[in-house]
Amino acid sequence: MHTFGVANGSNEEHPSSNSDNIFTNGDVPNNHSATNTSTAPASSNGNISNGAETNGENNSNFTNGDNNEQDDYDAFDEDGRKNPIMNGGGPRKNAKKDKFIARSTSEFEMIRLIGQQLCIMGLDQTAEQLIKESGCRLDHPTAAKFRLYVVNGEWEKADAILKELQCYLVNPKNLIKMKFLLLEQKFLECIEDGKEIEALKCLQNEITKLKYNLDKLPKICRDDLPSETSQTLTEHKDEVWYCRFSNDGNRLATGSKDGNITIWNIDLETSLLTLKYTLTGHTFGVSFFAWSPDDHYLLALGPEESSEFWLWDTQDLNGTVLDSWEGVRVQSLAYKSDGRTILAADTHHRIRGYNFDDLSDFNIIKEDHSIVSFQCDETGRFALINIENQGVHLWDLEDRVLIRKFQGITQGTYTIYSCFGGVDQLFVASGSEDNKVYIWHLKREHPISVLKGHTRTVNCVHWNPRYPHILASASDDTTVRIWCAKHRHSNKNETNKNDSAANNSNSIHNPSPSNGSNQNSNTVAL
Repeated sequence: MHTFGVANGSNEEHPSSNSDNIFTNGDVPNNHSATNTSTAPASSNGNISNGAETNGENNSNFTNGDNNEQDDYDAFDEDGRKNPIMNGGGPRKNAKKDKFIARSTSEFEMIRLIGQQLCIMGLDQTAEQLIKESGCRLDHPTAAKFRLYVVNGEWEKADAILKELQCYLVNPKNLIKMKFLLLEQKFLECIEDGKEIEALKCLQNEITKLKYNLDKLPKICRDDLPSETSQTLTEHKDEVWYCRFSNDGNRLATGSKDGNITIWNIDLETSLLTLKYTLTGHTFGVSFFAWSPDDHYLLALGPEESSEFWLWDTQDLNGTVLDSWEGVRVQSLAYKSDGRTILAADTHHRIRGYNFDDLSDFNIIKEDHSIVSFQCDETGRFALINIENQGVHLWDLEDRVLIRKFQGITQGTYTIYSCFGGVDQLFVASGSEDNKVYIWHLKREHPISVLKGHTRTVNCVHWNPRYPHILASASDDTTVRIWCAKHRHSNKNETNKNDSAANNSNSIHNPSPSNGSNQNSNTVAL
């Protein structure tokens, strides 16, 4: 189990470093998240500076060792009563005032380190005797509770007690950093314990909502990024131009130059895809399509040679065309959440809106170069736009401003599609003419991961909206690759090996002739 380490030179075997400690000198006494210099209480005999007593006027002040800020502080004992003798803030119970020896800050720190080491060695009674004789407590009761909750993995209680610790901070804003470090520890321990769903919820619903240290998120969740090919789909007979998961994440559609749209089902247990059915009839090939918000319909279009929209009913296995809009030359499409409006990039460097109810259209934004494709996020406000000879641009469609230009990919005149994805859609992925898949963090211009495997241009990538560890890529090499997170792929391979061993064992008792053919033609093998 990961726990917070003790700073200031302790030899304790905790992994945390001093840089992660957010309690400063004079804040909260040493615990697994704090430094060793403890808070000293007010005393009637003198002024307290970082735990050391000096003779002076009757003026009780608490002083930070690194600056001149002072806070009034009343220490409490374990029962909640005011305690004038704590953390070296006064003489020992049985000591005579005329024999009390003032101690320096370094002496108190040494006493605490010795006491902590004694506790680690199991010499609790010796540590208690040291506390009695020195008048120096090893930690504050509230900090001790916090440490205990962290060690026991009681995250909700640890989070609740953080608010009590806020009043001891020199900078109350550090509470956000404290919470981030706590949730990061929770996330890492969930991953270590195999609780992947709980870890993902922590990352989505707790860590990212803090909006703290976003640049660090790719580091702590990189193992959940798609990084290895788990399956290669070879159903198409020509270049594969487009691929897209359904909104519920349970199906994948792939479109090809061969004129077919292939629909695949996803096994939620193994993340393997099996062929469901194929939609045919696109004379010039399928270069783009979009699922309706309820996944009932699929809107498709062909390359420049084609001037028709195809609207498919995906629940009708016969693939009935419901409506079409002729005479529109567009490069890319996207459904809006209202279910009536479609956004389209045309050959005039514009993105326009089309309303199917009244057949009206209107301008949204315009680029300086040709728009080869675009993709909206789940809110519909932001769009990734692939620009000819420029690369990937991030636009705010509501404010109509360019936010960021992502670097790294090779973008010429080929049509390449990018996408939002990953946890909370914090990542961006794109194909490239150099046969690779590039992944960026939304806040960074340079890629954090590059996936290799295709042998020709990668035309399109799409992240599964429900299962962020799955990514699909379509290429001119006629294949579609399914990418999974490394640890999930490893677990799946282990399961497949066990299943294979079981099947081989069964075949000894139930032999059957083999003709070398695949009995289930719709299942794509790894």
